[in-house]
Amino acid sequence: MICRKCVDLVESRSQVVSGYGNKKAAIMFVGICPGNHLGHGGADSTGIPFKGDASGRLFERLLSDLELTREDVYTTNIVKCRPAKPDDIRFNRLPTEQEMINCFPSLLIEIYEVQPKIIICFGKIVYDFIYRHNSLEVFEKIKIVYCYHPAFLARCPSKYMTWMNDVKSKIKKSKKSLYQSSYSKTRNGKLHQKINIKKYQHSKKGKIVSKKAKQKYVHSTKGKLNRLNHIEKIRVKSHLHKLFDRYDLINEDCAICNSSQSIERHHPNYDLWFHIYFLCQNCHNHIHELERRNVDV
Repeated sequence: MICRKCVDLVESRSQVVSGYGNKKAAIMFVGICPGNHLGHGGADSTGIPFKGDASGRLFERLLSDLELTREDVYTTNIVKCRPAKPDDIRFNRLPTEQEMINCFPSLLIEIYEVQPKIIICFGKIVYDFIYRHNSLEVFEKIKIVYCYHPAFLARCPSKYMTWMNDVKSKIKKSKKSLYQSSYSKTRNGKLHQKINIKKYQHSKKGKIVSKKAKQKYVHSTKGKLNRLNHIEKIRVKSHLHKLFDRYDLINEDCAICNSSQSIERHHPNYDLWFHIYFLCQNCHNHIHELERRNVDV
């Protein structure tokens, strides 16, 4: 079924221009819309994005310089129909925000099917529109970048080498980051990270950094408080050890049943003095059994 959401685009288009290329490509190029300026050909005539006009020729030159073909990448547009000026349909125009929103679901379907590693947006308008929706689940683990639109290079041919090097570097960086992230999750990657950390810790620079960090912590407020707390814990612990070594039975009421028969000390944690309480023999045996089974008391 052919889309008829946008009335103006239905009148100005020759055909609906869908995406073209490898459905399992790692690189996706996204433009804004197909064109057919003054009837000189273009995506609206050929049915393939970035083909048949000056922009298409520059795009094909870019792919050849990157040692790629159209079958190695996937090309598409946000808007699938050619927008024309209302006063003269021979001239192209930029699509409106509503026209881009109407076509956005079809772009999401293409991204979901292709699952690219990097999306290269031609032009800031395309990048801004996609970036507003990059929180969607379909954009997870996909790097989104932008560069000049080929139509701009048709007007400024001197910028071609800058454009080509920019695209090349962004593809290279994305491949490197993807390799590093995937390798770091493997067993060898984790071992490699541990070895590097140990090497750094035993190196001269690592020892100096760790020494400075220790000195900084010792003189900080948190470090001083932790030292005082540690000293206080040791003092309380030694005091409790002496107390419990001297007394096994004392005359206190049970903390659970309030009986006064065969009261014994119960201290699950020496470090926390407020965990010490006194229990009768039955309650003590019951809690000891629960602790043995790892049940929260």
